[in-house]
Amino acid sequence: MPNAEVTRAFQGKSALDCFEAALRAGPRAGYKLLKKRDIGYLAILTRTMDGRQTTLNIAARFGSPCPVTVTLMNEVTPEDVLKAEAEKVLDLIKAEL
Repeated sequence: MPNAEVTRAFQGKSALDCFEAALRAGPRAGYKLLKKRDIGYLAILTRTMDGRQTTLNIAARFGSPCPVTVTLMNEVTPEDVLKAEAEKVLDLIKAEL
């Protein structure tokens, strides 16, 4: 299954700030929240892409700067397309901060 994982660090932001921004950014990118783990700052979202379900995992971790990892998985979408989508989600998270 093709997947893409991209991590970006956000200076001066806490894991909670980044997690809350991710919860706002996911729906802006067209994803529906499936699960969230407040304690672990993990969100799992889904949407249809290329006719198949795409899973978006977003994790914010403690650190300075705060690292945020976006992982996308889809059965048929090429990895480069998924990576571009991950970058788009990270741009939306940055805009929400």
